[in-house]
Amino acid sequence: MIMGQAIRISIITFEPLSGDTVVEVAQETFAAIKPYLRPDRLTHATVYWTLPWQKHRKRSLQRADWQALGQMELETLEIGAGDNEHSRLYNFNYRYAVNDLPYRFDWFIDGEILNNRASVPLQETVVAMSKQIFVTTNACTGYISCDNYSSVGSASPYEMVVRCAPGMNMPKCRTQTRGYYWGNFLTNGHLEPIGGLERLQQVPVHHIEHLPNGYYVQLSENMTDIPRPVLEEIAHLFAPILPQAKPGMPPGENVYRFVLDVPQPMETPPEPPVLAPANTVTMADFARFMESFQNPPEAREWLANNSNPYPLAGNRFGSREEARQFVETLYAAGATAVHITMIHDEPWRIEQEGGPYAESLLVKLPDTAQARAKVLDIADEEMRNEGFLEDGERLADKVTEDNISLWWD
Repeated sequence: MIMGQAIRISIITFEPLSGDTVVEVAQETFAAIKPYLRPDRLTHATVYWTLPWQKHRKRSLQRADWQALGQMELETLEIGAGDNEHSRLYNFNYRYAVNDLPYRFDWFIDGEILNNRASVPLQETVVAMSKQIFVTTNACTGYISCDNYSSVGSASPYEMVVRCAPGMNMPKCRTQTRGYYWGNFLTNGHLEPIGGLERLQQVPVHHIEHLPNGYYVQLSENMTDIPRPVLEEIAHLFAPILPQAKPGMPPGENVYRFVLDVPQPMETPPEPPVLAPANTVTMADFARFMESFQNPPEAREWLANNSNPYPLAGNRFGSREEARQFVETLYAAGATAVHITMIHDEPWRIEQEGGPYAESLLVKLPDTAQARAKVLDIADEEMRNEGFLEDGERLADKVTEDNISLWWD
């Protein structure tokens, strides 16, 4: 099977960030990378953002008021670019810190928009850009990778392979990495568990650079060609600071060239599974899934009692808090009730992700015309963003029932 190639960049920091800083990173990095992107595949570029207690907003890149955005308390900021509005061949993503999660910047650049070629000038630009952001934001860790890909989600390649949810790993990023990659950003909190800088310098990597707040470690000269012995040695060295899978949790499918199937150190050997194999759905699981349509739980309560860091529509909401705020937005607009439907609560999923996962909301519309219109406006934008409404169509002209279902996955 021929896999797509993509460049991934991630920078993680616990330092508070202003809106001006976030906007500056978004603008400057897109401007730096844009010359390497194919014009014929870069016909649409959209800015998406969210503010506290407000719904998702978007503007075309040309119409975005960057100065105004810089003065806002941004919870998320995203630049999605490609050959249509829903194609994210280039994706910049900023997420605010919530609970014990850090602030984070993530980039995904599909090889298709680069003619599947990571040129030397592009690599130099990516490294310089990443180092500048790491230092400017006083970041704690980060990585640069060019590899196969299976999704554009927030999980790193290594987290996907070992089935460690980002929400479980990122709070530990002061002392743990998000895997090992072509480019690795470390601090003293990472060096101590692996034997210090002297031990790291014994690995024949291409480059180790001392930065004001840490170190940049580059495994090879070219990001598409990492010598296998170097990768194996760095994987072994990083073992104490890698994301850990839970004992007995089977690994995910590994489609990556530069993520080795390295056994995870565990205190006790994993016990053989006694229930249904992971990632299977039993008849009992399906019966509970169907029950969620008949007796859907109230959304606020369900989210508050759910330990899954990404419990609702992971391709729409970047955290439990973001999903909760969207529910509050619906209630504030006038919705008389918001329920959770399409709930997946298989035992293996709860073990893997920390709690059940749902795909949709059932929103009961208010009786008054003004409040009903406000709720439908929110639903209209969500459905339009998901491609369920064509230009010129209005949800208010289609809905005749007392409730409406919002589905994202």
